[in-house]
Amino acid sequence: MMEESQQQGQADDHQAVVLVCFGGFSNTGYLTALGAMEAIRRVGLRSAGIACLAGIPAGSSSITERVRNAKRVITVDGCATGCARKIADAAGLAVTKSITLATDLNITKVPFRQHLDAKDPMDLIPAEQVTRVADAIVAAIKDADSTKSA
Repeated sequence: MMEESQQQGQADDHQAVVLVCFGGFSNTGYLTALGAMEAIRRVGLRSAGIACLAGIPAGSSSITERVRNAKRVITVDGCATGCARKIADAAGLAVTKSITLATDLNITKVPFRQHLDAKDPMDLIPAEQVTRVADAIVAAIKDADSTKSA
């Protein structure tokens, strides 16, 4: 009976999983999270979900298995350091699409330490950039021709 409920859970899981490097030290870090949340809002939870990136190197077998079982795995990084992609690669996860905001979307990384007097970091994040990031993630989620490859 337990095996049947586990199989049911897998069948009812997200079709795509988004792995987001959400660093709060810069605009691109915020944008990865905001864009991913907006993308999920647009496509719905059946189509995609955001996995706990930290759970993968922390050894969470349930998170890693759910990512492995997804039809599409998308990594979203703010900068060229590529933390989300590196974590996925180190765990042996088959990434369908990697998006790096600084290079793929030409969004300049601005460290928040340059704006320490700002009361609200959201004032430093243009809505147009959130839309661009969300658009790129939605396109990766909906890419019907995607196969799991690097």
